[in-house]
Amino acid sequence: MYNHSQYISTLTALYRNFPTSSSRPFITMIKNLRCFGTSCRTQAVLGPKGAQNQVYRWESSKPDDSATPKLEIESKRRWLAYMRMEEFELPKLEKYKKEFVPPTDDQVVKVRTLEYLNQKPHPASVKSVISVKIKDLPLTDGSCKHKAKLLAGPRWSGPQSSILNGKLIEDIDGEVKISSENFPHRAQNVRWCSDKLQLLIKESNDKSYNFDDIPLDTRHVIRRIRKSRRGGHKMENLAGAQQGRRPTKYDMPEEWIEEAKLALSQK
Repeated sequence: MYNHSQYISTLTALYRNFPTSSSRPFITMIKNLRCFGTSCRTQAVLGPKGAQNQVYRWESSKPDDSATPKLEIESKRRWLAYMRMEEFELPKLEKYKKEFVPPTDDQVVKVRTLEYLNQKPHPASVKSVISVKIKDLPLTDGSCKHKAKLLAGPRWSGPQSSILNGKLIEDIDGEVKISSENFPHRAQNVRWCSDKLQLLIKESNDKSYNFDDIPLDTRHVIRRIRKSRRGGHKMENLAGAQQGRRPTKYDMPEEWIEEAKLALSQK
């Protein structure tokens, strides 16, 4: 039966019998043999086979099995970049600080534009939107306001409500919103919207014809309220009365019920 320890002892004895420089390769051979040894003494010195854990190096050319560590490091780098920006870049914007001045009574038109800082020029940056309330327009009477709502069509937002200083303010006239992105420059789109608003005011104040007998079309208002799903789509709200739901007895006006009861009692 082969005994590895006895084999190593024999090689050691041969080395002792030939103590010359030519016998030095025996030392390397003995060490290599001990590396592959399976005796208890060899395992006590070198440890069991495969026990040495490989050192993980991030710069290794071997691709990583998981991308999670790299994504975490990239997230930390991005976070540090924003922290540096907050520390060194944001204080530079203080010299551009301006005090807020509320608009005056004659400044009733609001102009809204979009600016994309991460991409220049952005296709949507030329779009311009102007909005103004019907009650702030120079319209002479209620008939002119009604005509302005009809001419605006779906650009009329419908009645609006807001809370100011804890009080509910109802705006039954709503506002008109006009937008344009047909021209390559933002100023051109603003000018086009302004011209259309001036034309709307001119036609609304024209007394040669009126639209008093034509009711308002509020389908776009109801559709917008229903799509937003913010409570206006429910039946108890006036704006969501016609939402395509099957009518029930609870949708019948109370005055009709009283009239029906009175008619039945007279029979």
